[in-house]
Amino acid sequence: MTEFIWALKCTLSAVLLFLILFIWFIALYSGKTPLLFLAGLSVLFAVLFVINLKQPFSLQYDHLISKGSEPEILLAAIQKVASGGSCIDS
Repeated sequence: MTEFIWALKCTLSAVLLFLILFIWFIALYSGKTPLLFLAGLSVLFAVLFVINLKQPFSLQYDHLISKGSEPEILLAAIQKVASGGSCIDS
């Protein structure tokens, strides 16, 4: 189960890193660099990056854990969806 959690954290971290680098690339390529805006976004994304790594199940599933979901049930549901299944009983 920990492999799924680590993969989820790495994926979200990579997306955050890509987005901030892409925004900086667009700003530098276009020649319009609002430094205050770019610095603010960089700090925001850095904070989200660190929080994502500190959360037990990443930022993406943090709201589910805080509502009292059992971690084992949540992980089983994530694993089932990741393998192509459905969490809805029919």
